[in-house]
Amino acid sequence: MAPLAPAALAAAAEDPLLRDVTELVRIPSVSALPEHAKDVRAAAEWFVARLKRTPGGVFASARVEETGAQERLTTAQTPSAER
Repeated sequence: MAPLAPAALAAAAEDPLLRDVTELVRIPSVSALPEHAKDVRAAAEWFVARLKRTPGGVFASARVEETGAQERLTTAQTPSAER
């Protein structure tokens, strides 16, 4: 794959979605190692925060649920599913 041209890199750096995804993947959250438990939790909380910022409060019910020793589950329902 060829490297991006400077203009393309600058445009990508201003893309909010790309910035969010880059921020998320910097968290070492794919791990079964106990020393990464805080990272796994941080990634789940990061995702919940982004869901709650969805316009119109569509995912206002998003939350992190504990499912085991280290596992985290992020859940959210759309308003139509909450009826």
